[in-house]
Amino acid sequence: ITSEIDLNDGNSATGNYNVVVSDTSLTAAKLIEIAAQTSGTVNAANATSVAGPVSDLLTLAGLNDGAGAGKLDLATNYSATIDVTGGATATAANVLTILQDTSGSVNASGLTDISGLAADLKLVQAEASFSHNSPANYTSTITDTTAGVADINSIAGNTSGVVTATATSNDIAALEDLTTASTDAITVTVTTTDLDAAKLVALDAKTSVAITATAVENLSGTASEVAALIASSGVTLDSDFTASITDEDGNSYADAANVVAI
Repeated sequence: ITSEIDLNDGNSATGNYNVVVSDTSLTAAKLIEIAAQTSGTVNAANATSVAGPVSDLLTLAGLNDGAGAGKLDLATNYSATIDVTGGATATAANVLTILQDTSGSVNASGLTDISGLAADLKLVQAEASFSHNSPANYTSTITDTTAGVADINSIAGNTSGVVTATATSNDIAALEDLTTASTDAITVTVTTTDLDAAKLVALDAKTSVAITATAVENLSGTASEVAALIASSGVTLDSDFTASITDEDGNSYADAANVVAI
């Protein structure tokens, strides 16, 4: 049988025949339907363009192993378009499976959210076949608890959408390397006890989530920097920290009244 039309005549019986699909553009659902009607192999190398929701494209990838043993043999470079009619979100692991099934382009521009493990998200973004809007604007939640600052920066740097993550680094020396935007929802806990206020002010501008800094015992900085942190809803400080106040030239104030004035 050399055309998918031959299988669409109302006869639902399955057989042991081989199929050669002549169509160049098909839905993933139709290819799955064809494969289900025979225990033989389905040569779909002519189908260079395939469209369907993530679930169908995943099923297709499971049937296609590039050798025909999975019943379906697609072109190695077929292009795929993710249909988001049934939902515009996907896990990074699922998108990665689709990407790795072809060297052709995978159009994922309809997806509004791609979330998952940091390792999977980075692999998706690194795949040459991955295609999204320009610039990409999907949101992303990093679901694992082992994502470091470098992982968060890498993922956030490849989409303008909001990235949600928990930074595993707690030291200000590592956290100040974050390059995320103030709109990104990065949960941060600072455990550095002696802290430059300016660094905490800068960190506050890299997340929309209030920073937990209750471990800070001493803040050093200008009166305006320390006062800004005390007044900020973006930073949670303990109530008994000390403050070492300097003027704009870095000179320390010796008079305690200047500290009280904050």
